[in-house]
Amino acid sequence: MNEKIIKQELAKLKYTYPSAFKDFTLQDVQAMSVLWLNDFKNDDPEIFKQAIDRLRAKSKYCPSVAEIKSEIAKIEVPTLQLNAEEEFEKVRNAIRKFGSYRTTELMNSLEPYTIEITRRIGISRICMAEDITWIKKEFIEEFNNSLLRSKEILQQNESALTDCEKKEKEKLLATTEKIFKRIGSGLNES
Repeated sequence: MNEKIIKQELAKLKYTYPSAFKDFTLQDVQAMSVLWLNDFKNDDPEIFKQAIDRLRAKSKYCPSVAEIKSEIAKIEVPTLQLNAEEEFEKVRNAIRKFGSYRTTELMNSLEPYTIEITRRIGISRICMAEDITWIKKEFIEEFNNSLLRSKEILQQNESALTDCEKKEKEKLLATTEKIFKRIGSGLNES
């Protein structure tokens, strides 16, 4: 990331949201670009630009640093866009297809992130639940809480993370690579 890119993207935001920058002086813009350069120094410039463009297209108000970081995280880790209810239904469909005894095949049919949540809940608990309402609620809650935690870790600058969080971030990024490899191999087969 460099200062030129930061200033170009700030200019886009200024022209998209003129009222947000109406009282800004040249010194304010300079100070903001220095601050943003520090905030986004570890982010890929192309992904940063993409995040700004996506936010400009869907947000009525000028995005904050946190909103931009969140959008960058969504672009970098598509897993963060998964829907908990849809993923639970995929688990249920996999159970119907493979049964509770073919767990390896069952788990391999799911997204890596969904596999992790399914393991936490317990495949046998999901299979044997008499009233699926409560287990579904638990799955969705666990899924959404885990997604929120993942977003928070991915939004932080590397220097602000603890060693444990750095390991978790590496694991998240590795999971994303698995997803891209799975998608790539699926495309090659067609």
